[in-house]
Amino acid sequence: MLWPEMDTPTSGPLAGVRVIELARIIAGPLTGMVLADLGADVLKIERPGGDEMRHYGPERWQGTGSTFLAVNRNKRSLVLDLAQEADRDRLLDLVAEADVVIESYRPGVMHKWGLTFDALRAVNPRIILCSITGFGGHGPAARHGANNLIAESFGGSISVSKDADDRMLTGAPMTDFVTGMSAALAITSRFTTPKSERQAAHIETSLLESQAMMMSGYILGYLATGRVPDRGVGLPFTVPNQIFATADAPIALAANSEDMWRRMCVAIGRPQWLERPEFANNALRMRHQDEIVRTLTELLAAKPRAQWLRAFEEARVTAGPVNTVPDLLAHPQFQAMGILAPVPGGDIPDLAMIRLPFTVNGEPVHPEPHRPPPRLDDAAS
Repeated sequence: MLWPEMDTPTSGPLAGVRVIELARIIAGPLTGMVLADLGADVLKIERPGGDEMRHYGPERWQGTGSTFLAVNRNKRSLVLDLAQEADRDRLLDLVAEADVVIESYRPGVMHKWGLTFDALRAVNPRIILCSITGFGGHGPAARHGANNLIAESFGGSISVSKDADDRMLTGAPMTDFVTGMSAALAITSRFTTPKSERQAAHIETSLLESQAMMMSGYILGYLATGRVPDRGVGLPFTVPNQIFATADAPIALAANSEDMWRRMCVAIGRPQWLERPEFANNALRMRHQDEIVRTLTELLAAKPRAQWLRAFEEARVTAGPVNTVPDLLAHPQFQAMGILAPVPGGDIPDLAMIRLPFTVNGEPVHPEPHRPPPRLDDAAS
């Protein structure tokens, strides 16, 4: 099977790189989208019926799930049923012409289909295989399934994310996104070697490894002190560094340096704290965290958020609002940075998506032409 030709070749630093994406849900598709945004030709292989994320969630654009749209732009789709030998043979024909394969099956599935790393490099001695799993490729939990929630539960994030009623919380799928970005970084690192010298490589990453990286401060803190980090009021490294209620809306406050602590004390009307020896440095203040947080809770609740934000800005103390999605989209800073960018063409009018979180020479990074997420099996036509 020959690689499907594109109507218009893309531009970008990875232009000419061919990627096969055997991935679904979020982490693997995000990896493919990052490579596609950098100019790679990404062929998303979908099973009959498509990636289930096309249909998940109540938030949809013309019947397509918003999460699918968020991580699948600039790709093309091809339906193959890898349970069928003929379609596996078609896939190997594509691998022979590809540079990268991304897969996110449980360990053992690719082996069952005869699509091991050895099988792939037998047809392409320069292929880069990136395997994304929940718990890695070996060990007692390797074959267990995982998603963002399971990874954050297993990895400890949820144990340190609690509300005032001690309920454990989870929000945006951060572990999926960190894993996807890490996989993209690992793949692009292989392209620092000239193609003529490049050898096949098997990259492995997992949600658990991303969780461990995200929890590294907590883990090292536990190893140093033996104390289990189980509080959800704020990060356990400095005080204050958490969310507080004001008279009308919540505020985030983080006085993370000695100079900032001193300026904060003046801004909140507690200059006497500067004279207290038990508050002389952060290590000492951490021992009195309960008292500091209790007093700040009482003080901040007495005035509206806007008043506190002005006071902290004037004092050069880091603080910010706790925004909802509409708050974020309406904020002048968000709009000034052009983070939400239109994606022309496709079946969905006025589609806009979050661009990659960096610019180069002041310009956002995306290929030309900039394509919307693919229709199912559009590369077959």
